[in-house]
Amino acid sequence: MAYTLTAEDAIAVGETYLWPVVIYCDPEFEQPGQYTSADIEVVSLPSDLPTDLPEDAVERAMLFAQAGLWYEALAAVYDATTPEASDLREALLPELAAFEAQAEQFGAAALSEQLQEIAEQ
Repeated sequence: MAYTLTAEDAIAVGETYLWPVVIYCDPEFEQPGQYTSADIEVVSLPSDLPTDLPEDAVERAMLFAQAGLWYEALAAVYDATTPEASDLREALLPELAAFEAQAEQFGAAALSEQLQEIAEQ
């Protein structure tokens, strides 16, 4: 699921925000949902990233991934409509999990494990 921030949802570069997520697998909401959360740090775009990003989702995702913007890379191929975009999305998940495992922040190992489980499904 994707979520686009509105103008009222102003966030600031350099700030860290808590991003909670609840997943309901039961369409009747009779069973409790699965909850997780993570700190999200807002960063500025790297200066070497082109300002005119390609329209092609795969090309755009590759540029984001090369810049270390993993979540933007995943978002670019989120609605994969081509086999190439779908393959890239599936390849990015394990790479993101490995990146998170190396992160030196509290809870990174648990997030990495969760991402790896998603990638394996």
